[in-house]
Amino acid sequence: MNKELQKNKDVAEFYDAVKRRLFDGDVPLNAARLAYADLCRTLRGFGKNDEKQNIKNEIFSLLKNEYENLTKSRLESAEAFDEWHRMLCDKMKLIFADKHKFTYGQAQKWINMFLKYMLLADERLNGMLLWLHIPIDRIITAELKKRRCCDYLKPYITNEFETWSVLDDYDSYIVLQRKCRELFDSPILTEFRFWNEGKAPNHVG
Repeated sequence: MNKELQKNKDVAEFYDAVKRRLFDGDVPLNAARLAYADLCRTLRGFGKNDEKQNIKNEIFSLLKNEYENLTKSRLESAEAFDEWHRMLCDKMKLIFADKHKFTYGQAQKWINMFLKYMLLADERLNGMLLWLHIPIDRIITAELKKRRCCDYLKPYITNEFETWSVLDDYDSYIVLQRKCRELFDSPILTEFRFWNEGKAPNHVG
């Protein structure tokens, strides 16, 4: 448990909603599975794919292994984190390859939600609070667009982000993430608040 972040009421609210599912057993594996659940509805037809379980297991292992690499790598800049993030997106897309359509929009959601869950558990990520990406989805783009404090971001939330799961241009994606860093002291902590305020009642995770 990341005790330091539990002092943040928005993090604590999200933690209370997911803690049973996250901390019951292998935490990184649970985080990878929870993150998959957050995007799987956008993988249309994937449920009928004969290789579905193998693909999922490969991604779960990839996320766990690259997470360990990330936490041991002693990254020194946001740019280095962004390079790691793009590399991981590309590896995920290669696993799907000709087996099923898989976009950068879906990859970022899986990775960013995985890291959001791991942030609840692992204090090693606290040193990356300024770098971690916001998981881009319908709720967050709506919250970003409707707030006056986010007027600066509106030109960068293009129509592509209205249907985030079909976004397949990493360059557009990373521009938005870097603009969020300019606007918010910690984009990921801001996202906890926006998510809590924007989600539908009874919607958790």
